[in-house]
Amino acid sequence: MKKIYILFLLGQLIIFSYIFSNSIYDIYGLSHIGDTKLERYVIEQSTPDILSKVYEKLIEKNAEIQIVKMPISKDDNFEVTIYQIYHTNIEHVKKFKSISKNHYEYYKMTQDEFMDGTGVFYANLSNRAVYTISQKLGITIKEDNNVSYVSYKSVITQNTFDFIILLVTTQVVIFIYVISTAKQNAVKTLLGFSAVRILKDRVLELITIEAITIAAITIFHACYYAAKGKVSLFYILFLMIFLACIGMINVILMMFTQNRVKRIDVVSTIKNRMFTPIINNVVQVAKLILMFAITLAISMSVQSYHKLSETNDRVEKYKELNNFYSSYGYNSDKYEKIENNKISYLEMANLVKEMYQKNADKAYLMNDSICRKFDEHYMRASGKTREQLMDSYQDNNITVNMNYLKNYMNIEEEEILFIDLKKPTILVPQKYKDIESELKEYYTVLLQNRMYSEFYGEEPVKMEPLQIIYIKNGYQYRLHSSLQNEQYYDIKICDSIIILDNAIFSGTYYMQAMSECQLAFQTHDRDEFSVMLSEYRLNKLFHAYTMLIPFMQDISNYKFLIEQAMIFISLFFITLLFIIYVSNYIEVQVNNKKYGILYQMGHSMGRVLSKNIFISIIMAASSIVLWLLKINVIAYIIFVVFDFIVLLYLYHRIIIKNLYKILNGGN
Repeated sequence: MKKIYILFLLGQLIIFSYIFSNSIYDIYGLSHIGDTKLERYVIEQSTPDILSKVYEKLIEKNAEIQIVKMPISKDDNFEVTIYQIYHTNIEHVKKFKSISKNHYEYYKMTQDEFMDGTGVFYANLSNRAVYTISQKLGITIKEDNNVSYVSYKSVITQNTFDFIILLVTTQVVIFIYVISTAKQNAVKTLLGFSAVRILKDRVLELITIEAITIAAITIFHACYYAAKGKVSLFYILFLMIFLACIGMINVILMMFTQNRVKRIDVVSTIKNRMFTPIINNVVQVAKLILMFAITLAISMSVQSYHKLSETNDRVEKYKELNNFYSSYGYNSDKYEKIENNKISYLEMANLVKEMYQKNADKAYLMNDSICRKFDEHYMRASGKTREQLMDSYQDNNITVNMNYLKNYMNIEEEEILFIDLKKPTILVPQKYKDIESELKEYYTVLLQNRMYSEFYGEEPVKMEPLQIIYIKNGYQYRLHSSLQNEQYYDIKICDSIIILDNAIFSGTYYMQAMSECQLAFQTHDRDEFSVMLSEYRLNKLFHAYTMLIPFMQDISNYKFLIEQAMIFISLFFITLLFIIYVSNYIEVQVNNKKYGILYQMGHSMGRVLSKNIFISIIMAASSIVLWLLKINVIAYIIFVVFDFIVLLYLYHRIIIKNLYKILNGGN
């Protein structure tokens, strides 16, 4: 029993060391970027000129200044993320050494870097001093300490269920171990040992086991990261402290358990009658709870595996998307800088439009606004069904350019042969022919509004008369930009009104489309697209990614969840098999006299174990309920079958083979 107890503690601490190195240590690093002694401030409506003046005032006050540039991903899988820290006194900044794929780069602060920032900075000045600077410059600078790149809460949320199972499993294993040492404790009691002394010895034993285990795990981590060239003394010390805290929880559970079972019936224990009906009931209930809980944990892991397989299948199915490059969102660092500056924003938007126009042969526009409306929340709020949305000429529209129309939409060529690309054009299913005037009025206004942005100060642009081209009814489409959402709702649309884009809309429209991966460019590789972004000074605003990125992100997330779950489940599975064995051993020992007498009277094994067989049948039948709840029941059935086989084995070994001893008062 002691060997199993030690192996369980080893497995438990290995799990927590894995979570520490893959989550907690990184979170600590992200929450301690750069100089943590500085206060965080935000300059409202910052411009390069304002930032320059603020920097000069801060330098006049001999302030230490720091800015942190938001993370930059260096590959298509978001695996390598770089945080750039700029500090006026960079030599004295404690540099955090990462063991993961997060990189921290430290640079000397310059005025140019500060001016290129977002208006968020850190300084060792009081609120009053910063307020004085803001008053002199006639601007607003606010203190802001609510920043958090990540949270420890995310680790707890992701693993809550596994943590609960692990806590219950730990308690059950410690309980069984304490019960198994009852005879040893009884002997100590006869020798005059007090309950406190017995508890002290048990706790010291646990602390010794954990100290050796923690030392072994720490040495392994040190050697592993040293081999990777990422060893950090701080990491090693932090890991030891973290595992020691987990060990203290085990000590508390041990003290609680030992205290609950401290009353020892010395005579019964010496005669090997240490198990009572109460202990038996506790262990049986714990076994059932763990069987259900671990089944659920395994089912959740299997679901993640299925999702991973489905995503891999979609990547293979849509591998053509790997040649399309766009951006998912903005580089938040740059976007925050232009967000409140309409002139800068419009300048960037016009650069996007210019890039689109100059690279029209490589550009693919695909905006499917109707698919977003298939979201359950939207349909509930609008009071419309999917069918009603599809039948609405106002809702059911998509926007594509000629490149996308010709290459990825199955419209017959003769239907679009006579399109005048210089005119604003819509392709309309023939079923709307009877409401042409109404439809034309609606789409004239819609396209007119897309041609300028009043919010950013653009003047209205006169639009030529709308050209309507009628096409056959029944065309179905699945736009590339919607493929990432097909796991959430049906993205296939039918009889949509197609707005044919010819690069006449406002730059703000294309900028938004670019950020949502609805404007993509087909290039040979990522580097070519990155060069294109740099050419139009858009490389700091947009990330260069393939259209497969959402799938690659999902794959990365599912792999992490599965890897983490498998470590938990391996420990749970092995421990549960042990608990099943022990629970049946206790069951047979507690009822050995009853079973022996019934067997001696000639009753069959089925009659003797009728109660246990009935319980096993109920447990097996409960798998139907689990199946109806869409829980994978294979593991549960394995547990139930193993439980019954162990019961039969122990009945044969303990009752039948030792019948004479049992009937004569032995055990």
